[in-house]
Parts: sequence; structure tokens; C-alpha cells
Amino acid sequence: MRLLTQAFGMPMFTLVNCAASVKKSFYLFLTSFLIFGWGIAVGQSPCNVKPNDNCTSGDITIQSVVLVDAAGNPLSSNCTPGSQVTAYLKVNFNVTSNERYGFLITGRVYINEQHVQVIDECYAQTFSSGPKSVVLLNDPVTWTCGATIELRDVFTAWDNNAPAIVNGSPVYAVCTYYNSTTRTYNCASLTPKCFYYPTPIKVVGPLIANFGWSGSCNTGNIAQTIAFTNLTTGGTTPYTYTWNFGDGSATSSIPNPTHTYASAGNYTVTLTANDASNPTKQDVQSYVVAVASCCIAPSITTQPTNKTVCQGATTSFTVAHSGGFPTPNIQWQVSINNGTSFTNLSNVGIYSGTTTTTLTLTGVSNIQNGYLYRAVLTSGSCSPVNSAPASLTVTADPTITLDAPNTTVCIGGDATITATAANGTGTCTIQWQSSTNNTEFTDIPNENGETFAPSTATPGTMYYRATYSCTGNGCGPATADPVTITVDAQTNGGTLTGAKTVCEGSTSGQLSLTGQVGTIQRWESSPTGDAPWTTIAHTAATYTSDALSADTWFRVIVKSGVCAEAASNAVRITVEPTPVIVINQPEAVCAPGVVDLSTTISEEGTTSGLTYTYWRTYLNNVLSNEITGSDIQNINQSGTYYVKGTSALGCYAVASIDVTSTNCNGLIYPTSTTCNSFLNGQPPLDKICITRATKGNRSTISNATPGVFFYYTSIVAPAASFTVDIIQYNVCNPTLKPFSIQKGQVFGFSSECTKIATGAEVRNQPGNATISFTGLTPGQMVVISVKYDTKSIIGGTMPTANCQFYFISKVNGVVDNNTAGNILVSECKAPLITVAAPSIQGTLSDVPESIILKAYPNPYLDEVNFNFISPVSDKATIEMYDLLGRKVAIAFSGNVNAGVTNSVKYRIHGARREPLFYRLVIGSHIVTGKLIPGSK
Repeated sequence: MRLLTQAFGMPMFTLVNCAASVKKSFYLFLTSFLIFGWGIAVGQSPCNVKPNDNCTSGDITIQSVVLVDAAGNPLSSNCTPGSQVTAYLKVNFNVTSNERYGFLITGRVYINEQHVQVIDECYAQTFSSGPKSVVLLNDPVTWTCGATIELRDVFTAWDNNAPAIVNGSPVYAVCTYYNSTTRTYNCASLTPKCFYYPTPIKVVGPLIANFGWSGSCNTGNIAQTIAFTNLTTGGTTPYTYTWNFGDGSATSSIPNPTHTYASAGNYTVTLTANDASNPTKQDVQSYVVAVASCCIAPSITTQPTNKTVCQGATTSFTVAHSGGFPTPNIQWQVSINNGTSFTNLSNVGIYSGTTTTTLTLTGVSNIQNGYLYRAVLTSGSCSPVNSAPASLTVTADPTITLDAPNTTVCIGGDATITATAANGTGTCTIQWQSSTNNTEFTDIPNENGETFAPSTATPGTMYYRATYSCTGNGCGPATADPVTITVDAQTNGGTLTGAKTVCEGSTSGQLSLTGQVGTIQRWESSPTGDAPWTTIAHTAATYTSDALSADTWFRVIVKSGVCAEAASNAVRITVEPTPVIVINQPEAVCAPGVVDLSTTISEEGTTSGLTYTYWRTYLNNVLSNEITGSDIQNINQSGTYYVKGTSALGCYAVASIDVTSTNCNGLIYPTSTTCNSFLNGQPPLDKICITRATKGNRSTISNATPGVFFYYTSIVAPAASFTVDIIQYNVCNPTLKPFSIQKGQVFGFSSECTKIATGAEVRNQPGNATISFTGLTPGQMVVISVKYDTKSIIGGTMPTANCQFYFISKVNGVVDNNTAGNILVSECKAPLITVAAPSIQGTLSDVPESIILKAYPNPYLDEVNFNFISPVSDKATIEMYDLLGRKVAIAFSGNVNAGVTNSVKYRIHGARREPLFYRLVIGSHIVTGKLIPGSK
């Protein structure tokens, strides 16, 4: 946009940029315009004189002009006052008549009363009746944020005739008279449809809060009074204000307030302005206002004076002043470099009153000699006023020091102290003093030399010092810091008691030390009572050793302060060895044979003089279930038993006795077993389970399972013909009637399981049978089979404990122990078929990470021992398999504890002597192995 040049000292009118042809009449208008100027009145002719003389139509009237952005939105209040913003003018107008055609607007833009540019735009469009608006996009305005902006000399024009259609497009006449080169308009062609606005149009800008300020000092004020000038612009008046002066005082709502600050400094002042629009607009502006001090410097009326004092004395420096606003602060300073620099003092050490008119120094020393002191007086932010410096001269006192530190000596030791004196003038004297409490000291007669040797004949603590006084300069005497001399009593090792005899693996019991002088340094032990001694890290007066395995001597080492160590007497703990018990393990017996435990102890190698007791259980080093009386000589159950041998002192050892009571060649089998089952080593029946029925005080057997069972055994034919008697008996309490034999179920078989003889139950002897053999070859093996009815014991009196039934055969009237067999009758739920011996819990060992198993002997003959330790507490099972992978027996089934040694004996039937595989399962742990039969 360009400004037209001025003619005759008047501003040139500016017209809008419209695309149209230029006509000659335009130049007539321009010439007339330039000649007559704006202030000349002429008749009614279109636009060729002062516009408001002829342009008074009200068909289109401007309602308001607003600063907007390129999209037509009102400008934001977020700009910073004084910054440059590119904006546009949005003209809001009202069409009061019917349709008007085209709209021309021209005018001058004033910012802060300064003419900055012109506007001239024409809009070639039809405007219907009612409110309208246009944005002058061709005339952007560079607006200073917060400045006032006006449009002056605004001229508008339009047509009241519809546009002509040229080449299919409408041509608006009011926009055709513009010369884009000269930026002038041919007003002669206009009909009088225009309006000139004689008064400026205020452009509505965004609400911008802004202010200025100036400061002044008032009498009696410490800091300036600030007068604030409101410079808020934009928005819709009237405004309301809130002033925050940044010092915590109350806010103000007047437009141009004044505020007096309590102290100088920088304050953030904030103005919040709200306009009268609906909804209300708000803007906030903050500035940092520097508030100066209003102060008067004081005058010093009395300067501090120089001082000379003795070392350790108290002295002071004083200053006096007048005037000063506000009341001056006082700060004393010291210079230790002859006035080159000064440092502020504080009330520590020898100094007090460092911010008052009098500075006090208490107990000065030689180090302050030559120091300079001055006072600095400061009123508000005025420049400080310094007093004249005053010097301090310190006359040195006599001094005395002791060369010995605090010392501890053994009784009778040397503790000589030396004194070093200095500075005194005139006649000077040293005096040694002593104290028992380091507070009250007494002169020591005739001790005035530079060295002093205190007595160390008596234990205890004494304090010694020396004084040094002179007659010269009048300064006081000097006293050395005291030295502590501690005399320690002679060390005495004391008396140690507690000698005794104990069992191997026992502790020493409590040993006690009494009568010692000094502190226990350590205990010591020795296997011989002589060197070398082994240190025991123990410092109490009593001590109990760990478990002992051999004779041991003990003593205590004591030390009194710095005196030499001393040893107590030595006491001996005599250790009796653990007794030795040698067991001759008994041979296996055929049930119902018994073992006498008392005959298993070997005299050779066994400690003499022991008292023996016998036990069934030894778990976690605890014996239980003692065997007494005749039971010791009548052990008929397989298992491990224990003998405890105790000495007169009470020392003891435990040995195990392994008893094997086996069915030998007589086995009890469950239902549906055959001769082949027996010869193939099928697992026998574990027990008969019975249940109880109670009526009144009587308890009887109500059921027994399984329903039937077999007794099998094998014998060697002694002759071609012979008779075999099968005998049954029990040791129940009360005794039960025997199991009856099923009719026709007594047979004899050859080694090929061919039936070769039939027997029968013996009359008047229920449960006993007889069978005869003929035509055999001596030495030939035969198999005996007897089938029993389990239900036959129902109704019998219930036994008080487990009941053992025994079966054995006589050959030609002679008992054959190899044919013995037995079956347990027990109150249980179901029988268990197994050949396992009971699990024997041994001593507790360290818990392994996996199963530890030993199976021996391997190759085996008649039995295999399984010794194993489990890493977990869980159920354990040992299963036996043949070479075809068929399970042939369960050697063990039961619960075991972690870390405990378990022993199982598995007897292998002669017919089963072949390679076998075993499998031990404990929880998720599995171990397998192979067993090889040996040669007999």
C-alpha cells in the first residue's frame, strides 16, 4: 500500500485497489479534488468536493472495525506490549436498504495518533439487507501490541443498480473506476450512493493490560513510593483492575495507584485487567519494578582507640555515631594484614558484641597481637561508613608446657615428666602440683625443677602439672595442662577350677576362674598340659568346651593394663573313651525259632564292666521300646535290635543286632496261586486282615480277608514211601481257633508240579493235615499244598494285638524246620503282598542331594541287603523285575525320613535265583540296578 503525496499542505485521500478500466472523468475528479481540497464547500456533485458535503447516504453503515488474524478471528491478548503484530481490519457493516451492489471503503490508519498507512479495497459482490462483514486482506496492518488504532477519513460507496453481465460474468460499476497505477478513483461517475465518516472510527483490538511507573522518595520512607500509570488498551470499555504490588500488601482496584514499599529491591508487579464485554475478557501483565532506597548515612562522633593488654586479658573497642536513616547497623571487622583487608566478626571464640557499639575480646592471646579493629555503620542501602582502625597490642604471658603425654605404667615403672618454660621476665619460678581428681591441685614440696619423677609404687590414677610465675611485666602466671599418670597393679592369673572326668563326646562342663587381677585375654587348651597351647577366643570368667575326644588341659591368660600377661593354673579334663561292643550277628532262624539277644555280645574286644539293656528302636540317636525279661531270649521277629552298654561313669555305646526270622521254605500264598507260583518265587501273602465287631464288653472278629490262602512248602523225599504231617498253631492272646482246611485241598506235587498225592485234614485235629507218598525216588523234591478257609476264624474273640499263625511239616514224625512258615493276622483294611522286611531307621546323616544306595552282596546267594539314604521324607518302594521286565516282587514299601539310613533284607527263593533288576523309588527320585546270582 502506498501513501499519496500531499497537495497544499492537506492529506491526500486514498482509494481502494479495484480491477477496472480508467476513464477520463477520473482525472477531472482528481484535478478538482486537488484544486479545491477537503475544506472547500461546493454543491451537490458526486465526490468532486469534500466527501461529507455530498456523501451522506445511509444505505450501508459501518457498525465497528475489529483487529483480526488472516482467518478473521479476533487477535489474542497473549502478545507482549510493544511487540510488532501483523493484523487485518475486519469491517462490520449493516445494509439498511434492499440489495446493494459492490462495496468500496477507503481511509487512513493511525496507530498511537501517528498516520502509518492507508486502506482502499472494493468488494465486487451483492450484499443483501442486514449485518455483513469483510476482512481487508489486501491491507495488512503492522500493529504495535497495546497501541491504540483508528481509521480516519473513511469513505464508503456502493451501487444501487444490479451489475451488468459481460461475457457471462457480472461487472460491479462501483469497482470499475479504480486506477491501480495511480491508486485513484473516478468519482465523477458515481451516483451519490456513498458516505463519508467525519469522525475517526476506533478499531477494536484485543484487551492488552499494560502500565508504566515512576518512583520518588518521601520524607521518613525507607524506600521509594511508586506511581503507576495504566496503559491498558483494546477490548470493551470500561475496564476493571486488580493491582498486585509484589510485596505481600493488599491489592488495589483503582486505575492509576501509588504504592510505598517498606524496603528497596526488585518487586514483580502484576496488573489484571477485565473489560466490559460479555463474556468478560481478561489480560494480565507483570513487570519487575526496581525500588530504590531512601536512606541517610550516619556520622561517626567517637573513633575506637588503640589497646595494650596482657595475654589472656579482656579488653574492648567502642565507637559512637549520630544521625543515619534508617538506624544504622553496626558490624565490627578485623584485619590481620595491617589494614590491607578486613573481615566481618561474629560472636564466637573470644569475640562478643560484634554488632553493637562496643566490641569485647575475652581472653586474648599472642596470636591477636598487631590486629586492627574497626566498626562499619550502614543505614539501609546507603554506602557504609567505616570508623578509623584501632590496634591491639598483646604482651606475652609466661608459658609452660609438659613434654609427656598421658601415660600408663606398670607398678614400679618410670613416669618422668619434663617442663619447658618461656617468655617470663624478672625472677621466674616452676612449681609442680598433684591432684587425685584433676580439679583440686596441691603444691608438691621441694619439686621446682624442670623434671619431675612421680611415685609409681601404688596402683591408681594421679594428675600432675607445673606452674610458672615471673615478677617482670605484670602479666599473670602460666599453668601447664595436666598429665595423667595411671599405675596398673601387677597381673595375677587367678585360680581355675572344674577338673573332672567325662565321657568321650561330652563337654568339659563349666570351668570357672576366680581371684585374677587384670582382664582375661583368652583361654588356652593343650593335650598334654605343656606347650604348645592353642588359643580359645573366649574372655569370660567361665567356659564350657565343645565335645571332647581325648584328655585336655585348660588355662586362662590374664593381663593387668600395661603389665605383663600371667597364666592361671591348668586343670585337666579326663576323657573316658566310648565303650566298645562287639556283636556276633546271629544266624537266620526259621520261624517260629527265636534268638537270644544276650548271647550275641562277644567277650573278645568288648569293653568289660558294662551294664547292658536291649531296645527295639534307635532313631535320631534316641533309644525307645526297651526289651526286658524273658523277651530278650525270645526274639522271633526279623529286624534290627539294639544293645546299649553303659560304664560305671555313665558312658555308653549302642550296637545293632540283626535278626532274620524267615519262613524258610514254608510260604503263605493268596487265592488262586499254584505249585508253579510257589516254584517261580511269586511274592507271598503279607498278612490276613480282620475287622472288629463289638457287643457289650465282648469284641469279636467280624470279617477276615482274603477269603482263602495256601500253605506251600517243599521237602526232599527221605525214602520211596513216607508220610508228611502239616501242623498249625498260633500264639494269639487270647488263642484263636485254627484256620480250617478246605475239603479235598491237601495235595502233593512233583518238581514239575504234577499231582502225585492227595491228603486230608486229620480227624479231631482241626487245621492239621496228613499226606502219604509212595513210589518215589529218595532225594526227589516234592511240593506240599494245603488250602485254608480264612473265614473259619470269624466269631472268635478279637486278639489284643497282632496275632501270628505258624505252619510246619513233619516228615515221618520228625519236624523239618525248613518247612516252617507263618502269617500275621492283623486289624487292617487289606493284605499287602510283599517280601520286604520292615524298614529300619538308622542314625541321622547329612541330607544328600540324591538317593545314596548300596545293594550287596552282588553276586548274591540267598538274600540281598539294601542300605539307602533318602534326600527327602516320602514314601519309598523297592520293586524286583525279571529279565522280561515282569515285576516279580515288592521288596519294600513304606515311608522314610530324609537323611536317615534305611536297611532292607530281601530273601530270594531258590527257584528265583536268576538275574534280577531292582528299582528304588522315593518321591521323584529313582535308582535302578542289576543283581547277579552267585554260585553256591
